[in-house]
Amino acid sequence: MAEDKAAVKKVALAEEGEGVVCSMVDQKPSFPGGQESLDKFLERNLRKPETVRENNIRGRVVCQFTVNENGSVTDIEIVRSNYPAMNDEILRVLQYMPRWEPGQKDGKPVASLYTATMNYYLP
Repeated sequence: MAEDKAAVKKVALAEEGEGVVCSMVDQKPSFPGGQESLDKFLERNLRKPETVRENNIRGRVVCQFTVNENGSVTDIEIVRSNYPAMNDEILRVLQYMPRWEPGQKDGKPVASLYTATMNYYLP
């Protein structure tokens, strides 16, 4: 019986949109202009730390964030990284991203989780 009440409360919250972040959506959030534009944005804005440049380090950082109903990006966190010196820089750049197209569920914009993998290397 307690589980039923919890389920009803979750549904009510989802309908009201109060702090619910969907992990399953009908349409994922997208960066304005798509993946290619996101890649260009990162390429233009990421400043590789000196140690990365000096040692020609290549790596990958996986991060996760919330794209809210209005397209703003919040709750950014690093999930996996093979070179921690890049983490702060990636977090800095992600905070300044333009608004995204929000995810959609049942035809309505919803806050949803997005996972991004960023590769960095010197061309």
